[in-house]
Amino acid sequence: MRAARTSPSVRCLRPDPLTRRGTRKLEDELRLAVPVQPGIELLGVKAHEIDLPARGRSLGLGTLRLRHAGFIGNHGDCLKGNPIHRVRNIMRSPLSLALALLVGIAGFFLGWGVGRSARAEPARAAASRNDTVPRAHVEQLRKELGREKEKLGKLQTKLDAALAAIEKHNEEPPQEKPTDGDVPEAPAVDPRKPTFVYEGMEEALAAIDWNSVGQSVDHLPPLLVKLAEALLAGKPYPPEAGEIQRWNGPLVTQALTAMQAGVKGTGVNGSFSHPAMTVNLVASALRQSDVPLSENQDAALEELGRRFTVEEKARQEGYADDVPALERVMEEAALKARLVDDLEKVLGTGQVNKLRPKELRGYAMIDIVSDGVMLGPLARPVPFKTRADLQKNTTARFAKALGLGDDARPALENAVRVWAQRFDDEFLAVKQKAFHRTDRIRQAGANQIELQRAILATVPLTDAQKKTLRASSGILVPYRR
Repeated sequence: MRAARTSPSVRCLRPDPLTRRGTRKLEDELRLAVPVQPGIELLGVKAHEIDLPARGRSLGLGTLRLRHAGFIGNHGDCLKGNPIHRVRNIMRSPLSLALALLVGIAGFFLGWGVGRSARAEPARAAASRNDTVPRAHVEQLRKELGREKEKLGKLQTKLDAALAAIEKHNEEPPQEKPTDGDVPEAPAVDPRKPTFVYEGMEEALAAIDWNSVGQSVDHLPPLLVKLAEALLAGKPYPPEAGEIQRWNGPLVTQALTAMQAGVKGTGVNGSFSHPAMTVNLVASALRQSDVPLSENQDAALEELGRRFTVEEKARQEGYADDVPALERVMEEAALKARLVDDLEKVLGTGQVNKLRPKELRGYAMIDIVSDGVMLGPLARPVPFKTRADLQKNTTARFAKALGLGDDARPALENAVRVWAQRFDDEFLAVKQKAFHRTDRIRQAGANQIELQRAILATVPLTDAQKKTLRASSGILVPYRR
């Protein structure tokens, strides 16, 4: 941040602490030696605001006196805090130091020359009254005076060049160099706006408060770990449950906003887990954490979101009308699972663990950055004791949902029997817990797609029954009692 530029105070009029004498204006004191027009800035101070001790008649380092921004003293004090140089001491600025040295040298010769020329005047007067004073001495004094004026002219040229350089320097805004450990400030970014915007989704992404999303995703994982540890161990809800609701509520609000704004997906969570939503969610959450994205990660994540957003749009628009909803759901989930896999290749281990702690990874609904967020609400637990029990209960479920008569039951039973056989003993040995494993939902969904295809191919259905079956997206997940 650059400091605001302030105007120098009017003048330095404090008497010289050594001589206790007053001061005079630069134009009056050294008009011939250093001609400076009133109003011309010298080190950011008007020429008519510079004063010198009357006694010294010098611009030496010890006698130049200024006042600037409330500081009074020698030239170093007066220039302290000068907004043009942005230095604590004039000696830190090479350009100012050059000027100071030139001014000091000029002052030295000026004072010496004035003194010698002053002594020449009585000599001339004496010579006019008394011819005993050798004319050769007078001529010598005149030659010395001429040499000193020549030297002074050369110094004046150097001084003018230094002043011109400083004036040019003052016209340019100062650049503060960052010290070790300093990080240049990035342009201010509105955290409520999306980090990445994709064609066709500009308005939808802009409708979401990404600052709210980022805060929730930053706070929720450690709280969800406490919840998972308690419920998976069969314990009551932990005290953190209330805090979870506090941060989950805004996420639900933003997910509904996304769906209403036109972000497509299966249900509210399908909109929430859209590729364009996911990459913005990750960027917003990590921005508020201690492991933000690097510039390279930012660019890679933006491109990743673009590629999967284009692929997701093509998937949504590529279906024929008779493609069952469940097939669309499972393909949507598969795309989002691939997105997460590629996302983890862009992120570092610390960033992945921040978003997906190992205690939550693979659990539907609580693994926020995963396809499990979308699949979790679609899971329908089917409790059973034996395979025969599983087949019987599932047949009854389909017969009731489709309104099938007894004539269609044998074909339905056969299709369900084949479906049940697709689950191995290990899968069917698992008892239901507080949270579904996402991989179990995926496997159950794939098996159910085959079941639907078998029913459509072998069971006599009316057009209305076929429509009902194709519209079904609930996933039956068997669990042993």
